[in-house]
Amino acid sequence: MESASVLESIAEVAIALAGFGGIAAGLGYRSRGTWSSDDQLRLMLLAGTGLAVVFACFLPYVTQNLGSAAPWRAASAIFLPLPASTLVYTIWFFRRGLPAEYSRIATWLVVSAQIVVLALLFSVALGYASPREFGFYLSASLLILFQASVFFVRLLATSFRSNE
Repeated sequence: MESASVLESIAEVAIALAGFGGIAAGLGYRSRGTWSSDDQLRLMLLAGTGLAVVFACFLPYVTQNLGSAAPWRAASAIFLPLPASTLVYTIWFFRRGLPAEYSRIATWLVVSAQIVVLALLFSVALGYASPREFGFYLSASLLILFQASVFFVRLLATSFRSNE
């Protein structure tokens, strides 16, 4: 399969980002002894998006080994419900009212990235991206990694903040 090393490298970065984020946040909160519900959500989002990237990176190999003639299309179709449900949850969460301490810029970046991810995956799954299916799929995976990076930065920014 084309570009195996690229997807493996992205998966490794996602694992490292989620792992380092969890360790750094744990050390930061350990000194204070408190975890707010927002920070717990950020940690879960960081871990979830990191795992989603890993899943997305290895899914084309699984579909190809199961005999799919179009592994990018099959992987996109299988993976599509995950970012779609994430977008629905995000919209539901933020319609309840954005807390004052949430960065509006980070929020719009994450939501915009989710919408672009869905558009890219839909175009691959429906065959509109041919013959550039790998590029579209790779772009979607990188955008999910970008979302994990935003959650990582937000988690670190709040984990070492004092409650004074």
